[in-house]
This record gives sequence, structure tokens and C-alpha cells, in this order.
Amino acid sequence: MTKVLLQVVPALVLALAIGSGCQKRAMLFPKEGPVVVVVHSTGVAPRIRLRYRFEPAETLTYRMKSHRRISGLSNPAAPVNITLSVRTDRVWDRQALLRWRVESVTSGSGRLRGLELWVETSDRGELTRVRRGQPPGPRKGMGQSAPKGPRPSAGKGVGQIDRSMRQIFLAWPTQAVGPGAHWTQRRDLILAASTQGGLRTRVVARYRFERIAPCGQGRCAHFSVRTTVALSHKAGKVRVQGNGTGTGRVVFDLDRGRLLESHTRAVVNLSTSLLPGKVVQKLILVQSLELIR
Repeated sequence: MTKVLLQVVPALVLALAIGSGCQKRAMLFPKEGPVVVVVHSTGVAPRIRLRYRFEPAETLTYRMKSHRRISGLSNPAAPVNITLSVRTDRVWDRQALLRWRVESVTSGSGRLRGLELWVETSDRGELTRVRRGQPPGPRKGMGQSAPKGPRPSAGKGVGQIDRSMRQIFLAWPTQAVGPGAHWTQRRDLILAASTQGGLRTRVVARYRFERIAPCGQGRCAHFSVRTTVALSHKAGKVRVQGNGTGTGRVVFDLDRGRLLESHTRAVVNLSTSLLPGKVVQKLILVQSLELIR
């Protein structure tokens, strides 16, 4: 039973980090599923179309910190610090090709260091393609020739990374929103698909536009986030179920179109059908993402 729960926990880390805008575990492979976004209120004036602004050859550097505590484990996981660079390779129309690279890892898997992902996205944060290794060839309208050298295959590993990125990338509403606006984003997905059928999971994130406030020489939008997670997994005759809640905040630079910071805290209770109604393990996850330069 403990082995089954330990397989569940790492996959939950990805699901609960959905608002952070960054993937930190290469071993997590969600299966792509439908994403439903419903805007319940557009708020009050001034209403703004939230959009990323990409500058060719610009590189942003983020620091991500993550600490999780699991009840029942004698050796708790140490905090993990990752430095991640995001370089804008190409910009065309409202699209951009970004290179995400893990620059350094502290207290985490050293195998992640140097990992590169090429992400094609819109200014709303909608992903269209993700590749590992060399960048994908240009689409119509890019105005550039395809990169030289062998292109990465679209094999199983690439597809898993693609699906992972699609589940965690923060996308904005289509319409303009202002303070007081709130919207819901729902994802139905399967995490850790290699784990005996995977974890059937529903993640619902509720965003609220709190305020616009000065930041540096510009303006920043501040958002609060409330997340609920429900999952189930069956291994033989044993069924594992989990329910969790999370809270967080996001700060976005309106003038520069950049995510400045994201902080989340979540608690998930895991139980088994062998012990109806009893929580056998609890996961507490605290993480942050901050732009440092």
C-alpha cells in the first residue's frame, strides 16, 4: 500500500502546481485532456486584456522553490531550488517560440540540469507545440528557415513532455478583465500514465483579479487562486482516492507582459478503499516562482 501512495505523491506535485507556470519534475507525464475555462465576471474598469509580451532574444530567469512534506515518511524531502531561464527565440504575429532551460538545481535531481524544452505559445499562453532538444521547424508566417541538424523525433518521451507542459502553462482569458473579475479553469487529466492506468484527476483552479497596484515604474495585476483536486487510482483490488485544496497568489507585470511571481500552498489527503474514510497519508506542498532578472 505504501508503494502505491508513494507513486501517487510525485504526480500530485504537478497537478497542484498548475498556477506556477513551470514544470520541475521530468518524470511526471500527464495525459492530455480537455481544458475548460469559464469567465464568471469581467470585473470593473479598467478592464485589460492580459497578454504576454515577447521580445526576440530576450532571456528571463526564474527561481523556483518547492518543499513538500508527506506524513508517514521517516525521511522528509528536502527543499528543492531550481533556476530556470526562458529565452524568446522567435516572434511572429501573436506567437512566440521559447526555450526553457534548467540552469541549476539544488537538493533535486541533477539529471534535470541542462534540460531544454522548446515551447511554441500564443500571447495568451496557449501552447501549440513542445519539443525537447532542438527547436521545431518554423510554421507558416515565421519568416525563418528551419534549423539545421537532425530534428527531434516525436517519440513517446517527447509526447509525454508535451502533455506535461500543456497542463501547467498559465493561460489568460480571451476577453478583457478588471479588478473583481473571476474565472474558473478545469482540467480532466490522467497523471503518471505509466502507473497501472494512471491517476484520474480533476483539477479546478479559481482565479480572482484582486487589484492593480504600482510595481517599480509600472503597474502589476494581483490575483488570488483557490484550487481543488480530486483523484482516484486503482491497483488490483485496492483503490486510492485523494481530495485536496490549495491557495495561492500571482503577480503579473501589465506593462512588460511578464509573470513576476507565483506562490502556492496545497494540502491533499490520500485514503485507500481498505480503510474506508480514513486518511492514511497527507501531502503538504509549498512552492514559489519568482522572476529574478
